[in-house]
Amino acid sequence: MFKDLRQTFNGVRNPYISNKRGYVYTDYSNHIGKLSYTFGVGLEDISYSGINEDDFNYWVFRPSLVLAYQPSRNVAFRFNSRIQPQVPSTGYLTNSMSSIDEFFYSRGNPDLKPYYTFTNGLDMQVSLMDGKIYMAPSFYYNYSHRPFAPVLQQEGKYVYLHQTKLDNIRHWGASISSNYAVAKFLTIQPF
Repeated sequence: MFKDLRQTFNGVRNPYISNKRGYVYTDYSNHIGKLSYTFGVGLEDISYSGINEDDFNYWVFRPSLVLAYQPSRNVAFRFNSRIQPQVPSTGYLTNSMSSIDEFFYSRGNPDLKPYYTFTNGLDMQVSLMDGKIYMAPSFYYNYSHRPFAPVLQQEGKYVYLHQTKLDNIRHWGASISSNYAVAKFLTIQPF
C-alpha cells in the first residue's frame, strides 16, 4: 500500500507526506482427533516520511494461534491467542503543534514506537435440548506493553493534547450470551 499527500499553497509546493505499508503472512492448519489448530505468522513493514523530512520505519511481528476442541456435538471450546502491534500514525509523530482553539493545542511525539498487545480469549459453546437452549460464555485477557495514549496537559492557561507512553495495561473480561428457541418462529435472547 502506498499513500502520498502532495500539497501546494500560494503557488509554493510543500514537502509531501508519504506512507508505505507491506506485509507477508502465512498460516498452517491441521487437526489431531477432535482438536484442530491454526498457527499463523506475519511480518509487516510500515514507513512514513513526514513534513519535516523525518523518516520513520517500523518492522512488526504478527504471530497467532487458534485451538478448537469439540468433545461432543453439543459442546465446543475455542482458544485464540495473538500478538497485535499498534503503530503510531503520522499525525502522532509530527513534532509541530496545531491550534484547536485559542487555548487548546495538539502536538505530536516523534519518540513514539510501536507497542504490542497480547490478546488471549477462550470461548465455549453449549447447546441443550437438541439446540433449543444455547449458551456461550467467553473469557479474555489482554496485556499491552508500554502503550501510547492521548493525554491532556495544562501549562499555564494553555492545554496541550499529545500522545505519550503509559505503563503496562491489563484487561480481564468475561461475557455470556444465550438464547432459547421457544418455537421455530420465536427465539428469546437476553442481553
